[in-house]
Amino acid sequence: MGRYSAPFQFLNNGFWYAQSRGDTLARMNIQSIESSYRAGESHRLAYTQWGAPDNPELLFCAHGLSRNGRDFDYLAAAMAERYHVVCPDYPGRGLSEKLSRPEDYDNGNYLIDSLNLLRTLGSKTVDWVGTSMGGIIGMLLASQEHSPIRRLVLNDVGSFVPRSALLEIAAYLGYEPRFATREEACQYFRKTYIGFGPMSDAQIDHLTEFGIWPLDTGGYQLSCDNAIIQQFIQGKIEDVDLSPWWNAVKVPVLLIRGEQSKLFSAETMADMAENREAVATVEFPDCGHAPSLMHPEHIRVIKEWLAAP
Repeated sequence: MGRYSAPFQFLNNGFWYAQSRGDTLARMNIQSIESSYRAGESHRLAYTQWGAPDNPELLFCAHGLSRNGRDFDYLAAAMAERYHVVCPDYPGRGLSEKLSRPEDYDNGNYLIDSLNLLRTLGSKTVDWVGTSMGGIIGMLLASQEHSPIRRLVLNDVGSFVPRSALLEIAAYLGYEPRFATREEACQYFRKTYIGFGPMSDAQIDHLTEFGIWPLDTGGYQLSCDNAIIQQFIQGKIEDVDLSPWWNAVKVPVLLIRGEQSKLFSAETMADMAENREAVATVEFPDCGHAPSLMHPEHIRVIKEWLAAP
């Protein structure tokens, strides 16, 4: 369902690809599974994996609303020695298929995709890093009884998401940007994702390379199905209270906040950490929504926290 021509093709069971981006140098493998929400329907879910696939230590990295799994290349490369790292492209992004029903672009369905992928990998436990939407999916999973999540990193998302911040996201996504050239797209990412924090030219180039799809008519669009954006901006945008799920999370959690973030306030972070010994917090300077997790300091903090006893 919802098939389209992606800018890259799969080769048999995947392909090995060596890549260097600044301080990133690692071996990665692109794979896909068939995932479904209803009997008789399925879609291809692509994921990038790093490190040894037979390593029982699994790190799952889940991206934001209009992003894709390649946002985690720098983090994944740094973690691949310890973990088997898996970074999915949720449906309608990156190399995953679009969905034929726009209403299926839903966090509950992304949770099903995540569970289907974890089941395919044969994982009993997993450490989870989630940015924005990916953090919400992780929170939903971690709140369940007998959750496979052992440790949870929430990158710039918390138990309360204000309507005002969601309206800002809708504003910059809502006009369905098109780019005549790759350089034009690069400038868009440089300006729009200023909240990611300081990024090198190589990192901006990385976001651009994996953040656009070529159009048959020439030029480029974001590597995100426009139906996802329309679902978001045309829906009822209001405050989101995730506290019932947050209150059910019992595993150790690292809360990451961009110091200038409007989506994840300092007050919400403090409330989430109050009287919770297993909750650690960190604010990254010069970041809004959401820290890129490409910066060496971002990676160091996550790596050390995941390694703590």
